[in-house]
Amino acid sequence: MTSPMSTTRFLESLSIPEGPKAGQAVKLAPFQKRFVKGALADGVNVACLRIGRGNAKTAPSAIIALGAVKCVWDRQPRREILIAARTRDQARIAFDFVVGFIRSLPEDEQEAFTIRRSPQLKIDHVERVRTRLDLAFTLSNL
Repeated sequence: MTSPMSTTRFLESLSIPEGPKAGQAVKLAPFQKRFVKGALADGVNVACLRIGRGNAKTAPSAIIALGAVKCVWDRQPRREILIAARTRDQARIAFDFVVGFIRSLPEDEQEAFTIRRSPQLKIDHVERVRTRLDLAFTLSNL
């Protein structure tokens, strides 16, 4: 694991992909920083954030998934990152956030990604042949 500071630095290095603040740097709220720090701490395998609707869970989830796919905090090869959503619309929003965040990366980093929209929303990342990572969005009926 990398330090929480470098993790937060990565998360805040991305640009907001859409909405009134599109193009501005991502700025995590204090509770989001605490969650990321705890979720990525050594020995933690599963983390859960429970907050009300409309309180910015999807965008940070998309950023964390992107960081995991890019091996920002560890070098685990051949991983698959899943973002589960209750509805197809919410899964699409998460997918679109990840695609938007990818577009805020430098061009040479963007070239490592292949975005597929059919039959399943899927993003593949190939890092110099030695690591192939997948980011797949699935639906979960909770």
